Amino acid sequence: MMKLKRYLKPYIGFALAAIVLMFCQAAVDLNLPNLMSDIVNVGIQQGGITEAAPKAVSAEGLQLMSAFMSEEDRALAQSQYVLAEQANMTADEWDRFVTDWPKVSDTDVYRQIPNLDDSTQAQLDSAFSRASYALMTVVKDLAEQSGQDIAAGDTDSKAMDMSKLGELVPMLAMLPQGMVDDAIAAAAATPESMLSQTAAVFTKGFYMQLGADTDAMQTSYIFRTGGKMLLMALLLAVCAISVGFCGSRMGAGIARDLRRDIFAKVTSFTNNEYDKFGTASLITRSTNDIQQIQMLFVMLLRIVFYAPIIGIGGVIKVLNTNTSMAWIIAVAVMAILTLVLVLFAAVTSSIALTESAVSTFEDELGWDRHQATVLIGVIMLVLGSLSALGYGPLAGVTVFGMQFLDFFDFLTNSVMMPIAAITTCLLVSRVIGVKKIEEEVTLSGKPFRRKVIFNFMIQYLCPVFAAIILVSSVANALGWIAM
Repeated sequence: MMKLKRYLKPYIGFALAAIVLMFCQAAVDLNLPNLMSDIVNVGIQQGGITEAAPKAVSAEGLQLMSAFMSEEDRALAQSQYVLAEQANMTADEWDRFVTDWPKVSDTDVYRQIPNLDDSTQAQLDSAFSRASYALMTVVKDLAEQSGQDIAAGDTDSKAMDMSKLGELVPMLAMLPQGMVDDAIAAAAATPESMLSQTAAVFTKGFYMQLGADTDAMQTSYIFRTGGKMLLMALLLAVCAISVGFCGSRMGAGIARDLRRDIFAKVTSFTNNEYDKFGTASLITRSTNDIQQIQMLFVMLLRIVFYAPIIGIGGVIKVLNTNTSMAWIIAVAVMAILTLVLVLFAAVTSSIALTESAVSTFEDELGWDRHQATVLIGVIMLVLGSLSALGYGPLAGVTVFGMQFLDFFDFLTNSVMMPIAAITTCLLVSRVIGVKKIEEEVTLSGKPFRRKVIFNFMIQYLCPVFAAIILVSSVANALGWIAM
């Protein structure tokens, strides 16, 4: 792999461009679920209301919410709302205000000071969120005391009738201050994620009280968010296509250079070298093997590099969203990583074993590589299917009283391995000869210190014990002995 670095160098620009595009692709890919979540949570559940602090609210509504705020929140709300009057607005501003809030002439209306900075807006939204939750807590407590049951689903926008605020404010003013203070304290201890939806319900109710077209707000929000999703999906497709283009250009360029150098090298071979490597082998090396290298570089860019980018990015995004559930992500990532590593190890081992079998068919029988690969693949598929189904649909089918997986395990471990061990011992001791082994060991000038032990074990001890293991395993499988 290190020898391929010089072939990669001319195309490093494509690799860097692909990596940058993958970061962009991952960012878009990770943000698409957020937009989908916004459509469901905000667009549908909250009616398209994104703000907890209403842009406009009646005097009764502001008084009601202020009653359930802490002193600090109340001061903030009073400083950021002003009475909406034609005298303190331009003609265009007043026309737009009346268009947005048609019932402004029916009651005193307070409007939020426009163009608040992000920090102030966030504090104001939090203040109204806590007030909404405290108010809902008090309403639920009163309902339970009167024998009624208000479920969580009753807090939607249809259940909030803001037309009777004039009657509700004096009633709530008669409540024990301790009950209100307890509700405010409970709201302050509640996570922000649980407060926002309750606040949106009240905000939508305030808007409906002023005659605003809340259906148009909802539709507009869904279309805006959906448009963002379409643009991000288009950007995602462009990034994916661009990464594929960069990877293909890089892989094709590396493959072209490799073929050129291999061809130049092969044309310089002598007749003896041609006979040594073989024409079929040289054709395979310059076509199929280089194509595998080309696919390797393409897959490295499109999958291997992209997987950690989106994995780490997803973990960071989750930690920034909600740290209380971070342990679940950590467990999931470790489980997936373990599964991927085990799968990778199994696949690489399977490829190595398959290559040995395919090479044997090529070298010994003269088969074409494609034919040998197909045959080995079919054999692997049949035997693997039998092993996988042995404890399921084929549980009733046994070989020597064993399920298929157990039989194949017995065949490889208890029969084939001892036979291979005996064959190896005979090959070394009888065919190659212990003298040849001794010459190889002492080739560097160092003595063969345990030559006597090695000769005894390879000629007598190991074959005998391997034969004992083979015979006892077969006899045990046939039921002749019990082990």
